[in-house]
Amino acid sequence: MANGFYGAVGLIGGTAGMLDEIDGALLSDGDGALVITATNVYLYILDDDSAAGESSPLVISPDDNAGTKRWILVPLSHAARFYPRTLNQSLEPAAGTGATQCAAGEAVIWTDTDDAKCYLCYNHGGTVKSVELT
Repeated sequence: MANGFYGAVGLIGGTAGMLDEIDGALLSDGDGALVITATNVYLYILDDDSAAGESSPLVISPDDNAGTKRWILVPLSHAARFYPRTLNQSLEPAAGTGATQCAAGEAVIWTDTDDAKCYLCYNHGGTVKSVELT
């Protein structure tokens, strides 16, 4: 099953646009979320068996159908690293170009030099996922 990638404009409060407002029934392990508030940018990966207590901004629990699903903050010190690399057609870092620079739990912004697009790639459990940034 392909992982989803979600966007939000806030973290908690359960109202429209907040990360915790996304129904847990829609979420799968390894889903990603980018939250852009007026003052901060946050990157999250969903852990479907975390069950950690909510502790914003480190851990966010969906308000509905959460079960053990939790959004886990990915340190932006990792996500803020930029690598000018060409991606292969599956949008994963091409072998030997820097794939080893995206370790488990990290996220990297990749620039595809062929189509001049940017992609957010993140490593969840050894599998690199990506989404085009437009």
